[in-house]
Amino acid sequence: MRLLLPSLALAAGGASAASSSSSSSVSWCSNSTASAVLTNCGDVCTTGDPCVQYTSSSSCSEASRNDCVRHSSSCTYQCLDAYNSVAKKFTVFVKDPSSSDTWTSSASGSSAAAFPSAEIDTVNGMEYAEATRNIQITGFDDTNVQKGSLKSVTFDEDTFSTATVLEQLILTNLDLGSLPTGFLPTTISLLTMENCNLASLPAQLGNLANKNLVTLNLNKNTMTSITDSDSSVTEALQGLTTLNLTDNSIATFEVSLPSVTTLDLSDNKLTEFPSVIFNMTDLNVLNIAGNSISSLTVTSAQYSFLRKLSSESTLSISTSACSSGTATDVLDSVVCVSDDAASSSSDDSSSSSTLVIVVVVLAVVVVLGVAGFFFYRRKMKNRGFFLSNTPDMVGVATPPSAHNTPARNRAGSRGRASSQQRPPTVGGRTPRSSIPNALLAGFSDHGKKMSDAQPRRSSVQSTLPVGANGRRSRSSIISSNVAQIPSDELNYTRKIAKGAFGEVWLALYGKDLVAVKKLITVEGTSVQDFVSELNLLASLSHRCILTLIGACWDDELTDIQIVMEYMDSGDLLSVLRKNPPSVLTWENGKASYCVQVCEAVYYLHSLQPALIHRDIKSRNILVDSQKGAKLSDFGESRERTVARTMTAGVGTARWVAPEIILGEDYSELADIYSLGVLLTEMDTHQIPYQTLGLEESMIVQQVAVGKLRPKVSDTCPEIIRRLTHECLQYDPSLRPSAARVLQTLMASPLVRRPSVSLADD
Repeated sequence: MRLLLPSLALAAGGASAASSSSSSSVSWCSNSTASAVLTNCGDVCTTGDPCVQYTSSSSCSEASRNDCVRHSSSCTYQCLDAYNSVAKKFTVFVKDPSSSDTWTSSASGSSAAAFPSAEIDTVNGMEYAEATRNIQITGFDDTNVQKGSLKSVTFDEDTFSTATVLEQLILTNLDLGSLPTGFLPTTISLLTMENCNLASLPAQLGNLANKNLVTLNLNKNTMTSITDSDSSVTEALQGLTTLNLTDNSIATFEVSLPSVTTLDLSDNKLTEFPSVIFNMTDLNVLNIAGNSISSLTVTSAQYSFLRKLSSESTLSISTSACSSGTATDVLDSVVCVSDDAASSSSDDSSSSSTLVIVVVVLAVVVVLGVAGFFFYRRKMKNRGFFLSNTPDMVGVATPPSAHNTPARNRAGSRGRASSQQRPPTVGGRTPRSSIPNALLAGFSDHGKKMSDAQPRRSSVQSTLPVGANGRRSRSSIISSNVAQIPSDELNYTRKIAKGAFGEVWLALYGKDLVAVKKLITVEGTSVQDFVSELNLLASLSHRCILTLIGACWDDELTDIQIVMEYMDSGDLLSVLRKNPPSVLTWENGKASYCVQVCEAVYYLHSLQPALIHRDIKSRNILVDSQKGAKLSDFGESRERTVARTMTAGVGTARWVAPEIILGEDYSELADIYSLGVLLTEMDTHQIPYQTLGLEESMIVQQVAVGKLRPKVSDTCPEIIRRLTHECLQYDPSLRPSAARVLQTLMASPLVRRPSVSLADD
């Protein structure tokens, strides 16, 4: 999920309004021409609660357990109670209220207030609580409504103007084909307009000139073309990182959005692969399935672009024959790879222009560089020395002699293979000569992340060892607990996995098979994150956590490889897919795997401070025919301290706890929720919600408010069913600790040594 995904808005809470009010309290009540209006009802409702005014008392229904209060013959009002007391979230469902509309706050079945729902046709005069950050208005009470089923609601231009710190706006199943000019708040970072009868990108997006918007979901609409025709809209979308346009009628996609990392164009009417996608240099996940693209011919550079996409990407292109070039597999598809200029003739003009610009820019840079060098050299010559004792250089030590250079090799020589397959260099190119100094600022001596404040340059430099050439070693950020292995002592055999930023290779180290995780992208904070994971692994020691053997690196950290123990059965997801429940049962394997995973989680949570894994799922559990199951992939882990605010959604969305989706404070109990999802996955041998046919955004929204959670099968053992129920409690405080989960499993008769023979690759 690293696709980010929406935090579902909940309603601000309070009790129902009293059944009577003074006339002064309802001075707002007027003869509205609309039969029902969602608006502000002064002080008769709890601040922040939705309120509905009716012109006829007969229009007001108390089926939803919200009292109808008659003020006059022409005005009846109703305070819609919220079903969550979090004031920063506000929701209302546009539907006929029903007596069955109740919100269950937890899996224990305790029922809270009714859904805030009413059959409204106008929204105006709204006043929101000062802290309101998330607003959702949904037609019907089910977010999974058939495309084209819409509720007609009229909004005024100031509908959201009082929500001054609004971050997320979610509108679904509403007819928004015509909107006021200033309808969208300029503060939002996430906007969902799903199944809203949009025929094109809303012109109102052009008002978001501050480029705050990073996530835009416009799925299930009727758009046919996405272009740069409205420059103000295009400009407002330049900060986008996630764009979801699935299930429209798009035949043309020509908008330039260089910052997008996740793009979903699935289930549209594209007949050709949009060439503009190759300009999205940060793109990581692309879904273009469900279109009519029968073939694709790419250059070598474009092929490399596609190869670097995450394995979560889907192209669904199967080129049957190549008139030029070579048919080559990439992701789930086959494309033609050719360097023939004719294959990209449509791009010749723009490519030539780009080349001219690049050449001119490079020439200017070279000229300025040469001029600057001579100016600097003359200035230094006139001053008579090269280094001075100026404040900027305080703390920079004089380079020592060569014999003082610290040795880094701690692994003994095992001999070098005469011929071996080696993994490619970074990005298929020669690695960069150096890593920016700023990259080092996020580490302490033990590889733990420091505060967000950037240390002064002198303090960073003075902590790094100085080599014989006078340059400071960037490899000092690697923990001293990590054994350095010369790369020529690894005999690489084959690639066994690939992700967005790294690859995993099977290699021979001496006489032992090992798994080597290699970073293939050194952009952004990827090196920093990779080293953080390495240092964290070096600090952990438990038989149910994947063992770190050592690492390979150079002084500049341009080529880092993590060497780990090899697990011969692959990840648990693959094991579950290859072995049906009738073969891999709870008694002959799965219960034991659960115990081992729980042991690992219990160990992490017992550390001081506790370590939260944050990404527990079957893909991150490795299985071995002899060693059983081990927890791996600590790239998302972080320590839990009182001082640290635990925010920002991480991990794969279907396994993530509601509190993380909502961006709220969370603890190690978020791992317990993920553990509960894992139990359902191990029981059914299916990924969560696989059979529901819901889109990812809808799953996330319903999980966030507790309306959806994965289920176990009818044949699930009672002990697993009960544990799953407890782990998936919506309220984190009701979930069991890792210690209690482990204790329950250990006492179960299901647990014994696995005896099943797992299917081979």
